[in-house]
Amino acid sequence: MNDEDFPVLVRDVMRAHPVTARPRHPATAAATLLLDHRTVAVPVVTAEGRLCGVVDETELVRGLVVEADEGDVPLVADLMTPAPFTAAPDDDLRSTVEALLDRGTRLVPVLDDERLVGVVTARDLVRHIVERAAAVPGRPGRRAAAEATTPAHAASA
Repeated sequence: MNDEDFPVLVRDVMRAHPVTARPRHPATAAATLLLDHRTVAVPVVTAEGRLCGVVDETELVRGLVVEADEGDVPLVADLMTPAPFTAAPDDDLRSTVEALLDRGTRLVPVLDDERLVGVVTARDLVRHIVERAAAVPGRPGRRAAAEATTPAHAASA
């Protein structure tokens, strides 16, 4: 059997219950969310939970550093990318990977009946690849990768 017999679905890789920002939040609040949750972007949702965009590190740097007026903090709505590429939990993962690679998308929101249920980032894909490799007998996985990057002096200590 191969991957074509059992395609990888978005739900297999996505992170459920993502942290979100609101359009009327100050951009500094979104920047704090990125740092606190160690992510590259966050979905922007209305109070009703409807997706209205995504804000990422680059947009925040541009808005808070490059284009900032003195003392004026922009809102998330001013910096977000509206109408981002989205996926559904049962989508084949290929189109999501293409969006991350070809479109330069930092985060793909996952919607189920227009409700945000998760997100996928390149880091999630890397995690999935490493976990799959670790599950295959005879293939190096997470432990082998960690050992390969351990400095020689630390390994001998």
